[in-house]
Amino acid sequence: MPCPCCEGALGVIGSRRRGCVRASGEKIQLIIRRLRCGRCRRIHHELPDILVPYKRHEALGIEAAVSEPPADHVGAEESTLRRWRHWFAGWAPYAAGCLNALAHRFGFPVESSSTCPQSALRRIGRLVGEASGWLARAVRPMANANLWVQTRSACLSSTPSATFKLIPHERGERLERLEESGGVGGRADADGVAPAGGRSGCGQGAGDPGQALPTNGAV
Repeated sequence: MPCPCCEGALGVIGSRRRGCVRASGEKIQLIIRRLRCGRCRRIHHELPDILVPYKRHEALGIEAAVSEPPADHVGAEESTLRRWRHWFAGWAPYAAGCLNALAHRFGFPVESSSTCPQSALRRIGRLVGEASGWLARAVRPMANANLWVQTRSACLSSTPSATFKLIPHERGERLERLEESGGVGGRADADGVAPAGGRSGCGQGAGDPGQALPTNGAV
């Protein structure tokens, strides 16, 4: 599996723990490999197909919640289910377009837009199949092609940042600037995708260092 950012060779540099919540609600710990590209030096995390980038819950659980009609046996709180559905409503049209473009790129048969179903979920199903596991099959090629878009952000600045401290005040404590200090450049790399049959992503976000990526080839 080449680097999804520059297609350079990847080398294993270690491993890390990754929490996962099964569709049943059971919490498990996975050990995933950390890989570094020899060309661009980016770090990726190799995720299994049971995971979706930047999500703690198992892909099958998310899939069940966003399917039509949604399943009622997912081990997650109602607020979590609403967040998944909100995320999927925005992600699905983009995913359908990416998968359609990848199919054209690699010469797979694609239906014309005039015959494609209007629902983004249905369009994804036509491209990756509607059998169980369709979400993982959609995520993998996108992540391994560096098309995964994440919404996490990091507050990183290359400009001088101020140091503050709390100062007593008659109306309560307030922040006062102490001095200017040189900004620290860096990145908060994201949790891409990929398992021993996973995928990988190259986006940058706050949280775990590095990015994610799969093991058996494309995501």
